[in-house]
Amino acid sequence: YRIDTLIYGWFVEGQMHAAGELRPLSFDQGGSAEIAFSVEAPYRQHGIGSMLMERIVTAARNRGIGQLWVFCLPGNEPMRRLAVKYGAHMHCGEGEVTGDIHPRPATAFSYLDETLSETQGMWSALLDQAGRWTDGTQR
Repeated sequence: YRIDTLIYGWFVEGQMHAAGELRPLSFDQGGSAEIAFSVEAPYRQHGIGSMLMERIVTAARNRGIGQLWVFCLPGNEPMRRLAVKYGAHMHCGEGEVTGDIHPRPATAFSYLDETLSETQGMWSALLDQAGRWTDGTQR
């Protein structure tokens, strides 16, 4: 566990069913980071991975990360397609596929995008929690 790692979750009724992670590999400006995703099977093919990837790429841009690495098994075609959709250059090796993405530099709009996404997520979580308190489903 590292304090600099960002993890974004996708929740339904307070339960996390998907996650995306941004883990810096170096701390210098323009450094690199590894990204990873996990989406539970019933929630795949609904754009959740794309949404998480968008959040992670934006967060990387806004933190000055110049290169993102993604690793997956050769048979993980959905992850490979998602990485390519975001500009990854894929390289096949022994037993794994590696992709590297070079995010664009941060802009005022990328900072605003991250701020609005975080605010929306916070309000959504608060409203979900409040709804579970009022209908008696709070555990």
